[in-house]
Amino acid sequence: MVEFGDLRPMLAQRLRSPFNSPDHMFEVKWDGYRALAYVTPRGVRYQSRQGKDLSESFPSLSRCPVGFPAHGAVVDGEIVSMVGQRSSFHHLRQGRGHLVYVAFDLLLAGDGLSLMDRPWHERRRHLEDGWVESPAWSLSPVVAEQGEWLWQIITQQGLEGMVAKTKSGPYLAGQRSGHWVKVSHRKTLDCVIVSVLVAGSGRISSVGVAVYDAKRLHYLGQVGSGLSQQTLRRIRDQLKTTPEAMVSNPPDDALLWTVPTLVCTVEYLEITPRGRLRHPVFCRLRPELSPSDCHWPKGGTWDKDKVSGQDRPAQLPPDQCP
Repeated sequence: MVEFGDLRPMLAQRLRSPFNSPDHMFEVKWDGYRALAYVTPRGVRYQSRQGKDLSESFPSLSRCPVGFPAHGAVVDGEIVSMVGQRSSFHHLRQGRGHLVYVAFDLLLAGDGLSLMDRPWHERRRHLEDGWVESPAWSLSPVVAEQGEWLWQIITQQGLEGMVAKTKSGPYLAGQRSGHWVKVSHRKTLDCVIVSVLVAGSGRISSVGVAVYDAKRLHYLGQVGSGLSQQTLRRIRDQLKTTPEAMVSNPPDDALLWTVPTLVCTVEYLEITPRGRLRHPVFCRLRPELSPSDCHWPKGGTWDKDKVSGQDRPAQLPPDQCP
């Protein structure tokens, strides 16, 4: 008998480009908190990727929708906050918007019958049988074969990305498998390095980046992912420190501020309303560019009254991010 917390969600491998395939089904990568839903006689309990109980954070999702399989079922899906026709991670972190659990896989059917060894198309059929949409639960739409067509829609609407799943693939709980691949819709931005975060060992663990908003440098946050040891050595050799922050919105973090001379390119998912990069990844240094080439992206918006301090979630810790 599977108990709450026994399972972990299946994870997707990363792919850089969309594709078409008669062997795959394609769906939107939802911008929310990944969660397994355990259907019990007392309602639905939600478990995070790390095994934490999310149920108390989302009481409005505790009731099972009419027509769903019997108690003992375990569903894989995403808790999202819908604003209009789009999911908003910012609203979810702040506890705002219309909360919906978007279901996309069925691990256990009624009475705990495991479907994880069955192919995706069988699990999907069991999930769809008797499904009735409700304000709190929704079924993730799927597109057959035409991944490149779906990708065009995703990029046009500014959605997070796409997941492709093999029709014949099993559900490999807790594993990252090529049966599922994800393509993220990410943007790039040229930024000035304005700070470094130094670890206890004296090693640089991340760099702070900024862009010019009008004539002022706007701090966008720290970037640690993607930094190689070779790049860190180049940065350390070329940086000059300064006692004061040279940005208009310095955070409260204990950072070592630097003279804004080095330019780099970063990849990111979005800019939050508080003016921070979400999921930034360092790409490369850009010695051919000057700081004056680094500007706020066209169409970018942020709330100038909220840019100081930290952009922390209202309900859940950061490790619940997808």
